[in-house]
Amino acid sequence: EEDQVVRTPEDNSNWKSASPSFQVSPASGESLPWQVLFTNTNLAWSVSRGQNVIGAILDSGISSHPDLDGKIIGAIDFTGSSYGTADRYGHGTGVGGVYGGRINSASGTAGIAPEARILNGKVLGDSGNGFFGDVASGIVWATDNGAKVVNMSLSGPNPCPRVIEDAAKYAIDRGVVLVAAAGNQGNRGALCPASYPGVIAVSSVDQNGSISSWSNRVDQNGAYAPGGVLKTTKNDGGYELRAGTSFAAPGVAGEAALLWVSRFGNSAQSVKDHILQNLDPIAGITGSGTIDSARALGITVPGLPPPVFSPCEPRPNVGLSVVREPGTTGVLIVDVTAGLGNFLPVNGSAEYYLFPAPPNNAIVENLTPPPVTTTIRLRVRQITSGSPVTVPISVADNCGIWRTFVGGGAGAFR
Repeated sequence: EEDQVVRTPEDNSNWKSASPSFQVSPASGESLPWQVLFTNTNLAWSVSRGQNVIGAILDSGISSHPDLDGKIIGAIDFTGSSYGTADRYGHGTGVGGVYGGRINSASGTAGIAPEARILNGKVLGDSGNGFFGDVASGIVWATDNGAKVVNMSLSGPNPCPRVIEDAAKYAIDRGVVLVAAAGNQGNRGALCPASYPGVIAVSSVDQNGSISSWSNRVDQNGAYAPGGVLKTTKNDGGYELRAGTSFAAPGVAGEAALLWVSRFGNSAQSVKDHILQNLDPIAGITGSGTIDSARALGITVPGLPPPVFSPCEPRPNVGLSVVREPGTTGVLIVDVTAGLGNFLPVNGSAEYYLFPAPPNNAIVENLTPPPVTTTIRLRVRQITSGSPVTVPISVADNCGIWRTFVGGGAGAFR
């Protein structure tokens, strides 16, 4: 399975006859590419420009470019290329530009998150081909190196192999937003890894808001973004026109970066909610639409539905109830309650809670019978009488992880 071939989705051969438009934003006077204005990203920049958010571009590498130099904080080559992490094929540099290129009025280019930082993970070789095993290694590497969003403008056959499933779950469980190109076959449904549950699959629209004829189409849990004829960074230091879901996907990844440094960036689920619940409608598409960065960041846009806020806002609190177990000495009964009550499994001492640090002077038992509800009941036994006890607790639900603790001085257990 690791040796299954994955590659950049083929660009549409007809786009070269088209010409992208570049406009001047009245608010800033900057010459901005159409995809920035089409997605209301220029309005969103009043709230966030993705400052210092780390996004991983898993692709064919990224070459030196004035719009990207100094933004790349880490790079690794999984392919064994003699060119290292440079983009010999000429794909990853353009993807990186759409995601996080600096605003360049002279060229009329800008990334959706122009102040974000980038991890350059080369998982596709110098021919544009690669292997699922390398993509999976890239996902884990990006997660371990602080990425908050991972963009994969590549695709391979369904179903996703186990190595991709395991890597994607590893990242999702650690609060990383995964984004991938749906593919350019003109079919309904996305290819792997965009087809894996939890990954945001991205299809393409053109400057008229119409679905690109060659784009695979997604419905639920997917999004559409500008991918028809974008001007972006080229691997020789210049600029070029590109089209494909490969160049739509980093637009969504860029919007995720904007959200991470907004008031909605307290968890990956909140970020995803604000992307997917604030899509502008597309005729004939149910359950999806085109990304709108302004609405995602809570900005009202005239003529469009009002922003939709994630159920994670405001973030529910974790409640604690602590009582001494009747008829005992040195034993507390602790109820841990998460307000939203939509728990996710986490790895740790028990199925639905964990200790981020070992309990101090205590033995902890889980008293909650399956199925787990919104409240987890623990028995905390003091080991040494007269010594303080601390029990760090983390509770995870669909909005993220809450950390709290129960404990105190020796008197609490008398």
